[in-house]
Amino acid sequence: MSDDNGVVDDNVVPLRGLITRLPIPPKRVLNGALERELEDVVVIGWSADGDMYFATSIPDGPNVMWLLELARNNLIKEVD
Repeated sequence: MSDDNGVVDDNVVPLRGLITRLPIPPKRVLNGALERELEDVVVIGWSADGDMYFATSIPDGPNVMWLLELARNNLIKEVD
């Protein structure tokens, strides 16, 4: 595995948990999602110039909100 600068860090094992105390490069997070071959996705983030990015593969708003609420509940459970 290498970071965004091409530095090899073979001793780093990505954790699959929801909580981290250190920032993770977006490419690493997105590559992890691609490896899982997800059926539905929601991607939310900020660009370097501060613009929000939002995209989803789900064709209707209520199901997007359902997925976001499930993720929110899982995050709250992890924090407790």
